[in-house]
Amino acid sequence: ALAGALRRYRGLLLHARDALAAGRPLNRAAIRRFTGEAGDQLCWWEFLPDTDVATELELADLGVMDAVLAEARAAAAARDGKLERLRALLADGAPTLVFAARRETVTHLRDKLADLRIAWCTGERAGLGATALPRSVVLGWFREGGNSGKPRPSDLKHLAVTDVAAEGLDLQRAARVVHYDLPWTPMRLDQREGRALRLGSPHPLVEIVRFGLPAALERALRLEEALRRKRRLPDAAGLGVRGWRLWRWRAELGEAMELGDAVPGVAALPNGPEGVLAGFGIHARCAGREERLAFTLIWIHPNGRWTEDEEIVAARLSAAIGSPAAMPDAGRLRTALELLAEPVRSRLTAARERRWAEADGGAPARVVAARLQQAIREAARQRDANALSRLERALGFVAGGHTAGETMLLERLAERSAAEIVRGSAGLPAPTPHRAPVEARLEGLLLFVPERSVV
Repeated sequence: ALAGALRRYRGLLLHARDALAAGRPLNRAAIRRFTGEAGDQLCWWEFLPDTDVATELELADLGVMDAVLAEARAAAAARDGKLERLRALLADGAPTLVFAARRETVTHLRDKLADLRIAWCTGERAGLGATALPRSVVLGWFREGGNSGKPRPSDLKHLAVTDVAAEGLDLQRAARVVHYDLPWTPMRLDQREGRALRLGSPHPLVEIVRFGLPAALERALRLEEALRRKRRLPDAAGLGVRGWRLWRWRAELGEAMELGDAVPGVAALPNGPEGVLAGFGIHARCAGREERLAFTLIWIHPNGRWTEDEEIVAARLSAAIGSPAAMPDAGRLRTALELLAEPVRSRLTAARERRWAEADGGAPARVVAARLQQAIREAARQRDANALSRLERALGFVAGGHTAGETMLLERLAERSAAEIVRGSAGLPAPTPHRAPVEARLEGLLLFVPERSVV
């Protein structure tokens, strides 16, 4: 794969050199648009119209490219420990899908593991060993039942493919999925594994094997860390499977129980286990309007431990539906409120400290703020009250939280001169008003007590 990437880069440099020599300098995007995948295509650059585009390619790289290519080819021909580990893995005969990032790697596996008769597919091309075959035939061999219309070779066990070949396929025969190369996104990992993890698979379990990078290469590329970080993004926003609990489970619980209008109140229920189910909101007033910032539904054990686990909360709420209810005695109500105090304090602290917009606008905001402060000092020396008021208002906006659009505005402003920033300060938005103090409001309290304790 590295040798293939280097060859493509060398072809790009040759095109850029020839175009420059013909008086038609082109950048990387223009060359690729013109030549497509044909890196060795002969081009008459003189026939192209004049352009004012300057090439960003480093033509000096041509001088070392042949040497680097020779080293890459030598490395590919040397003993490959990673390939040997794959060979040992495939020796058990379990039908295996092997995913590689580049078609050159698939070709390498096909040639080096020729004795294992590996089938392969790279987009529109496919085959068995060195023999090219229709893509539909090869992929049909790996579908349960084999729908290719032709008999499958009896010794055919393994299929090496690129990610392009993985999209939209059902390859239920695979008992193992091997990530020989790691992709750059977790979505690709899911797509690869989804080729075998299909309804109708004859295997109760499908083995997943990932070939990680050597430690030195992982430290340089941080690919594993990038995959973990990207995996967390949808979950943090409540969009992934593990992010479901952030917001959807409460709505789905209400729909499943066909609840009517919620009624605030307090009740005691003769239902175990003993504890308190409480719901409370965090409220604040901002710009003359009241706003509920958050709502919390929790289960509190008698020992004071509390949880928002959806399964526990949903089970206690289900137990409350249809149960006879009564008013709790004053002592039990006071105890329940004391138990509730700690989670309420925790949520109030989080609400006061929460940043609804990023407070630090980063380097652009610091650049703009420094220039505004300099202008404020000059306005103060000159006793220019109007300029001082305008600049302080602008500084208040720069120092506050910002939306994505406001961040982009600051980035553009930071590229301007100090004088232009001062002139443009009058057009900046008003500073974000500070939120009023927040408060907690109890919206529902259910005490689960022994039946004999209900009044």
